[in-house]
Amino acid sequence: VRIAQFNEAQLQGFYQSDPAFKEADINPPNRRLVNFLQSQNVPVFDLQQPMTDYIAQTGAQLYMSTDWHWSVEGNRMAAESIFNWLVENDLLTGQDIPSTEVD
Repeated sequence: VRIAQFNEAQLQGFYQSDPAFKEADINPPNRRLVNFLQSQNVPVFDLQQPMTDYIAQTGAQLYMSTDWHWSVEGNRMAAESIFNWLVENDLLTGQDIPSTEVD
């Protein structure tokens, strides 16, 4: 997700710092895992597209500028996306859903 957001100058700088990535296709492991889980009828939610879309729509920084970890916004976005996916796919029971009321 983070690499997909690089502009051309950032991408070239990244390739200069680690030339092996220039020849790599970073998506096959992700696609293989999703395909395998789906073939086994295991519910799977891939965060890659929702995160990419969220960045494009909001311009939010979902990653720390100093490393590859999610920022506070990235963690929030991921948690909300996962929660919504679980609810939409009926993978939570009523007792699993936390109350939004503040005491």
